[in-house]
Amino acid sequence: MSCLDGTSVIKNEEKRVRMLYRGNQVFNMLAKRFGKEIMVKSADKGVNFHYSLFGDASGLSSHIKIERAKGKPLYVQKRTVSMAEFLQMFGVVIAPDGDPPPDMLLNANDDKLAEFNRWFERVKPRVLHAPTTRRVVVPNGRGMELIEELLRLERRLRSGSDKQEIDITEMASRLGQDPGREDATIVIREDEMAVSGHTVAFSEDESRLIFLLSDNTVMEASPQAIEGISRALFHKMGLPGFFKLMRNKGLIRQSI
Repeated sequence: MSCLDGTSVIKNEEKRVRMLYRGNQVFNMLAKRFGKEIMVKSADKGVNFHYSLFGDASGLSSHIKIERAKGKPLYVQKRTVSMAEFLQMFGVVIAPDGDPPPDMLLNANDDKLAEFNRWFERVKPRVLHAPTTRRVVVPNGRGMELIEELLRLERRLRSGSDKQEIDITEMASRLGQDPGREDATIVIREDEMAVSGHTVAFSEDESRLIFLLSDNTVMEASPQAIEGISRALFHKMGLPGFFKLMRNKGLIRQSI
């Protein structure tokens, strides 16, 4: 949960990213960190609104603020996801089959938190562990390749310089090529993922999605839960409103 204080999201005080496609700007973003608050806005001149995240022990709050020349700033929307909700989402995503997390939403008191911690310690060896020799499946389809590309892009953004210009033309062209057989797969051992360059795979029965983390640990999760939770969290944090405002102002290219 270190992301709640912003340190694992943006290491420096300010980061600028300009993304290009075939020489045209897709977006130009500026991110700043002020203590526990992270502000994201367009780096283009004259933009008077931003999206902010603020995390503390109670959860994660967000807002869209319109900065006005006269009068107080106008808050378009404010959203909060409690720590109990985050723990519930995290638990649902990693929970092994038949061993769901305790419900944190109805009564998120200290006893429930202790119960959740006991559950996590019990399932932890099954969902966070060193790579084993079991067989895992790496699909060759465009969906999996897109995940790998996005993970590489995320690592580049997180570890790169404070001012980056990234051209996604080659990546988009590669993903847009004829995929051929979408059902083709590669079967390797879990402990061969790092050597083969794969950071995401499925269990043989495709019930678990396996992520290879940077410290050579694998994390197992439910692909169905990830899809549902990601969609819910995207809306709970008010991101559709921010991107809609960006598109309406012509600050994000509609398509590439």
